Amino acid sequence: MLNGHEGSVNSATFSPDGQWVVTASEDKTARVWKADGTGSPVVLNGHTDPITSAEFSPDGQWVVTSSFDGTARVWRADGRGPSRMLQGHQGWVADARFSRDGQRIITASSDGALRVWKAGGPELPVVFQGPGEAADSVRSARFSPDGQRVVTAGADGATRIWRTEGTGAPVVLDGRAGPVVSAAFSPDGHQLVTVFENGSARVWRTDGMGPPVMLKDPLRPIGSAEFSPDGQSVLATSGGEPQVWRADGSGTPRVLKSDDARSARFSRDGQWVVSAFVRVPKVQRTDGTGTPVMLQGHERRVLSAEFSQDSHQVVTASEDQTARVWKADGTGTPVVLKGHGGDVYSASFSPDGLWVVTASADKTARVWRADGTGTPVVLKGHLNVVNSASFSPDGLWVVTTSVDQTARVWRADGTGVPLVLQGCESEVASAEFSPVGQQVLTVCADGQAQLWPLDVSELQRRLRAVNKDCLPPDVRRSYLDETEEQARSGYAECERVQGRDPLVTPPPTLRLLP
Repeated sequence: MLNGHEGSVNSATFSPDGQWVVTASEDKTARVWKADGTGSPVVLNGHTDPITSAEFSPDGQWVVTSSFDGTARVWRADGRGPSRMLQGHQGWVADARFSRDGQRIITASSDGALRVWKAGGPELPVVFQGPGEAADSVRSARFSPDGQRVVTAGADGATRIWRTEGTGAPVVLDGRAGPVVSAAFSPDGHQLVTVFENGSARVWRTDGMGPPVMLKDPLRPIGSAEFSPDGQSVLATSGGEPQVWRADGSGTPRVLKSDDARSARFSRDGQWVVSAFVRVPKVQRTDGTGTPVMLQGHERRVLSAEFSQDSHQVVTASEDQTARVWKADGTGTPVVLKGHGGDVYSASFSPDGLWVVTASADKTARVWRADGTGTPVVLKGHLNVVNSASFSPDGLWVVTTSVDQTARVWRADGTGVPLVLQGCESEVASAEFSPVGQQVLTVCADGQAQLWPLDVSELQRRLRAVNKDCLPPDVRRSYLDETEEQARSGYAECERVQGRDPLVTPPPTLRLLP
């Protein structure tokens, strides 16, 4: 008999060697006992509300607890020293567990979020920062095509190419032309194009050898640049008009007429360009021939535009609170994706072109069928404006960024709970998956680039292991904005995942007590 708690015991778990037991109690304490009942327990005291779970680390040296006070804590199993608080959830913490290697802790909360923490200290992703470089100097960051490197554009005038594991010294490309606004790899990863605040651009070898190729128009400052799919050309927005330059700097750039376009994107086949940040986007041939296709329909400015993988469609996002899917040749009527309650900042296709994900000022992202049929999946959980959203390479996941200082990784079908990536002290400006989807690269508005390792399937498996409950359809409709059909389907799928047969008559609605 392990007797001593002053309230009911919510969990009891053996240490890996079976010699100890840790208990979690309503009396706001956890206790570590000898399994044979001899001696006095070690009392872990610090939570301010009942403790929901307690578990040992794989080596038995540590205990992690979770509590109704909204925190988890990490303790030495022998009770020595202070506990470390894992703080950030917006609701009570239902469970906390160590990873198999003991290096990370996973917490699940009533706020619908799953968080991953470094067990030995505060959760810190790989941060890319050079010797003597200010911590707030990064303007943008991008993966190389093979996912093995990351390039950061620095306010200090230097562009740095890093190994993704953060080891070794970066290759430093110093254009001595003032702050770098952006940097992007060529498709083969052998070249890099950088844009400077002074309106010039340069094309570099990524090994740092040789001088860069200068791209500069004295009459039109360059604002953004990217390589064509074959790596032979660079598309730049300059003075409100897209320009196509040869990557080797030879010849004169082709100017594609547009009305104050601030951004432009190549089609996947490199034959077309679409411009954005205007009210009427244009699709034009890269070689400048033919008549531009005008995508008319939005009532306010278009903030983003991009092609589908097959180059046959374009999706646009607008301040008029809609996204639209167009045939790239301008024929037919666009599909209007309507439902957001604020400006739509970005819209992106899934890799197969069948789905679109949008990000909005209404604090949500939504996943739509590209043909407009059905009801969108609403990804709700951010506490402020969602400024970007994009799919993983396999199309099964979505990463979103927000002014609430977090990025989140969601299942594209809306099931489960998001993984919260919390490392910025300002809004998260951008995020992208690595080419194989095992990492997420985020850029904070305060100038930090951070690389997060992901094993999303393992995280979801662990979440299912700690949470066996499924929300009844009535609750799903109320809190997840689902239709009755979606709610019943989501409930049934959750029950099947847990190895149970869905009830013909689902349980009654949960009554939430004040």
